[in-house]
Amino acid sequence: MIQTTKEVSAQEARQWMDSRQAIVIDVREKAEYDAEHIPGAVLHPVSALDAAAIKNLAKGRKVVFQCASGKRAAGACEKFMAETGQDNDIYLLQGSLPGWKQAGFATEKSDGVPPLDQQVLVAAGSIVLTGALLSILTAGWFVWLCAFAGAGMLYAGLSGNCMIKKVLMKMPWNNKAA
Repeated sequence: MIQTTKEVSAQEARQWMDSRQAIVIDVREKAEYDAEHIPGAVLHPVSALDAAAIKNLAKGRKVVFQCASGKRAAGACEKFMAETGQDNDIYLLQGSLPGWKQAGFATEKSDGVPPLDQQVLVAAGSIVLTGALLSILTAGWFVWLCAFAGAGMLYAGLSGNCMIKKVLMKMPWNNKAA
């Protein structure tokens, strides 16, 4: 029977990594990983999680899942355990990436490309500002551009499905060759 997800502190996960007892799996999307990640973490986006490949990659080591906040990593951890039937030595990094940084451990960052969440804010803000300025300076109906952007942000916040983020993830600057 599959057990519930176990958590591991950043300190213990770091010790495991240093002694090659564990592998850290980053389940965020490529653009997020490229912006900042734990050194040595292996990218396996939750959107295309391959439990068999991760199990093969781990080669008997502990597997520690991590993401931006812990939500996606917890889901990936449960999916991995369900698909492999393995529940021993499967962990969720406490606090995920922020917990790692809070513990004082370094991360690797990209060279100049802002994090995806920051890109989303710039895009959404640009749409709202453009709509507001056009409605003031030209035709009042441009205010609907602001309403459209607001509705999109509301939908993204309530559903966790951000269309702007999906579009930005496909942009060339977020898809550089590894």
